[in-house]
Amino acid sequence: MPTDKGVLTVRGNVYTAYTCKEESFKITEAIDFSIRMAETVSQAAQVPSDQLKLPEQQTPRKNTKFQEHKEV
Repeated sequence: MPTDKGVLTVRGNVYTAYTCKEESFKITEAIDFSIRMAETVSQAAQVPSDQLKLPEQQTPRKNTKFQEHKEV
């Protein structure tokens, strides 16, 4: 690339460019999550406390396979 003081040589490193791009995606994703979290917290604050309910877990079954009984 010609300039006033001579030729300017530009070199790039593919690995560095890739890692910078990858890091910028991670930062963008983290910012997006924090914005969503703030919205969710503000929406949860508007719900009356008597309507807030945590789901209850069911106890696991002893045997998950279907047992078929055949009479001979």
